[in-house]
Amino acid sequence: TRVRFCTVTLVRLKRVGAAWEGVVGCGGHPLPLKVGPAEAVHSIGAFGMLLGDFPDPRLHDRAFTLEAGEALVLYTDGVTEGRGSRGFFGEDRLEAAAARNAGSAGSLTEGILTEVLAFQEGLPRDDIVVLALQWDPVES
Repeated sequence: TRVRFCTVTLVRLKRVGAAWEGVVGCGGHPLPLKVGPAEAVHSIGAFGMLLGDFPDPRLHDRAFTLEAGEALVLYTDGVTEGRGSRGFFGEDRLEAAAARNAGSAGSLTEGILTEVLAFQEGLPRDDIVVLALQWDPVES
């Protein structure tokens, strides 16, 4: 029998006043990062079981708020599991890269991708996807 499975992160967002209220659920996928002001970076969510490998996977929704200027970064395990001469890129390097490249969704995405590819000397061995969302309200 061939086992098929996948990992997933689901994010639901709803505008509430001057912020976005969100819920994140992860099934075997790396936890998203919330990037705030003053280079504050931390993971959000809770690890859940991957899908397709278990008949009744345990998943956990976690609420969060995205305030003006804050960003949400989602990424594949090819980022943290990227291998270089110094081992894995890992969560610590990812969080440091997010802090260094905070400012806009574009700078986060481009900066993290640039750093993880440089760490692997331009030879990625796995999927590498980075998606950043940032809440920048336009004042009227």
